[in-house]
Amino acid sequence: MRWITATHLERWADTRTAEGDLPLLIRKLIVASVKQWPDLYIAAGDSIFKPGWDGVCHSTEKNRLLPAGVSRWEWGRNSDYKKKFKKDFTKRTLETPREKQLNEIFVFVTPRRWSGDRESIIKECQSSSHWKGILIYDADDLEMWLEHSPAVARWLCLELQIMTEQVIGAEEFWKSYTRHAEYVFTPEFVLGGRTGNAERLAGFLTDDFDALELKAASKEEGAAFVLAALLSANADKEILVYSKCVIVSEPSVLKQLNDLQEGLVIIYMPVNDETITMLGDIANHIISIVSNRAKVRSRDIILQIPDSGYFSQGLIAIGVPHPEAYNLSKICGRSYDVLRRLLSDQAGRVIWPAGFDENELIPLFFVQKFDDEKKGDHDAITALSGNDYSAYKSKLKNGP
Repeated sequence: MRWITATHLERWADTRTAEGDLPLLIRKLIVASVKQWPDLYIAAGDSIFKPGWDGVCHSTEKNRLLPAGVSRWEWGRNSDYKKKFKKDFTKRTLETPREKQLNEIFVFVTPRRWSGDRESIIKECQSSSHWKGILIYDADDLEMWLEHSPAVARWLCLELQIMTEQVIGAEEFWKSYTRHAEYVFTPEFVLGGRTGNAERLAGFLTDDFDALELKAASKEEGAAFVLAALLSANADKEILVYSKCVIVSEPSVLKQLNDLQEGLVIIYMPVNDETITMLGDIANHIISIVSNRAKVRSRDIILQIPDSGYFSQGLIAIGVPHPEAYNLSKICGRSYDVLRRLLSDQAGRVIWPAGFDENELIPLFFVQKFDDEKKGDHDAITALSGNDYSAYKSKLKNGP
């Protein structure tokens, strides 16, 4: 998806933030481009002034602009990028033994458009060195790489304040869902002891590309569970999750992503529980989050309510005082969405699901709570709601 152009990148190169973020961009693009985690070293942010190569990568596969084998990288946002290239190339060639050069590739990256004939420069450098290969990437190459890496492109769009409403990055969704005024939800807390659900999801993600439905109390909670499972399984590789996972809600955008890219984890949140159609060959792992009203196949996942013990202990683990944790667990009914509203320092709004009649909640205001094991509660609910007890409970499951 083409959100960022070479012109955007050139303007970005003129900013000071690009100095620390360019290495991070390249790191994310490399991780997003391969199936197997590469042997990768790239210093970014405050670490960019460390001596040595800007980046070193050993990848067993070739993908996009990433060469297979060992590649050594240099880059810079300098306006005189040709001077920067010549300086880096000369220095690194003199420092690197001939034996190493014969088996390694030199890569230079600039976020500016390269003017003139790159190929003649590469041939000239190749004749005066022993590198297995020499590659020069400029703003146009980065534009193409970002077009095929939507999760990374979304991250950079946020940095550059470019609007992209169709796709949400996994990192921004997770931080928005889990960070609150006083507490931060951890992946383990959001998993809520639902190891069976997490294991089935892991099995799906390690199998061939396909689509799966996950039935949850809300679309947001379902998406958060998927991300919690991914982050928990890749505890030391957050960048892998954030670089390869996106969230969409429009079927046309889903199709565009599936046609464009291979190997993503796409969390699909259809507004009205629409089934996935007209995708053709599925080239990604697609997880469609549907509501409790939806009918799903036996191979799909029905997200369980979190275990009460795990939920309460999870609240304590993120810093909620012991007595308050058990009280919050009861009040929110072990719903992460309700808990988020309770913890929010801003007034929230309840969005009623399509087709739900809020008048169905009136009996609850009178009884406050009811017990499945008590016949008297069954009778009271039946009398107040005008419905059979089981039918009333079913209606409540489709509520907010």
